[in-house]
Order: sequence, then structure tokens, then C-alpha cells
Amino acid sequence: MQTIWILAAGNAEATLYKSSGGKGDLSEHKRFEHPRGRMHDRDLASDQPGRAFDSSGEGRHAMEQSVDPKKHESITFAKQLGDYLHHACTTGACSKLYVSASPAFLGILREHYSKPVQEALALELNSNLVPLTAEEVRSHFPEYL
Repeated sequence: MQTIWILAAGNAEATLYKSSGGKGDLSEHKRFEHPRGRMHDRDLASDQPGRAFDSSGEGRHAMEQSVDPKKHESITFAKQLGDYLHHACTTGACSKLYVSASPAFLGILREHYSKPVQEALALELNSNLVPLTAEEVRSHFPEYL
């Protein structure tokens, strides 16, 4: 029997649902929280960027961060979810996977899919379904899982 999971994910939280397949209902399997994903950039940055001299001697300027703090938190959370999914797909806990996330977060999450996760992936939706109930989430996916 296949174990089907549906992941509804956002920058700060995600819900993983389980289904036995077919037209089956969903049951909540696990919730993930990432409170730092809700914080503003100004709250995530510990202090002002450092200062540096130009190599050509033109003067001092502020050094910019390579990734803004908010995106860094999204990447951190996506990696956590990707690691969890990888473990599930390699141990047989999940045999078929459906994923739903906002377009920006889905792009980040895709970067953390391992090969076993990619092989289990049946469908992705560019939609944030996190605030919805299990029944509402189920209605966004094919009738037969």
C-alpha cells in the first residue's frame, strides 16, 4: 500500500498530511514551525553591515549581505523540510508526494529536493494552502491520489 503525503508549505510554517490514496481523506501527520520566517528583515539583521575600503582607494562604503535575512530564513526552513522529506522517501515512510507552496518558496524548496524526493514527487502547486483545513487542501489535488 502506498503512503501518500501532501506538504502545504510557507516561509514560516508547513503542514504535512497523510492519505491512504484513492479518494481518501487527509489526516494531519506533522506540523513544522519556523518563527524566524515571520520576522522582518530589520529584526533578523543583528546590526548594520560592516564597512570596507575600496581597493582603488575611492573611499569607504557599507558592505552588503549576499542574501537578505528574510531569504536566508526561507532557505533554512526549506532545507529543514527537504531533509525531512529525504529521510521519509529513503526509509519508505512516503512513497508518493504532493507539494503546495507559494511560488517564491516553492522555488527555494525545489533546490532542496534530493533524488529520492524528486522520484516520489507526483505534483506541485504554486499556491499557499497552509491556512486551509485538511478538507480544503484535499480539494486542490486530483480526485484520485
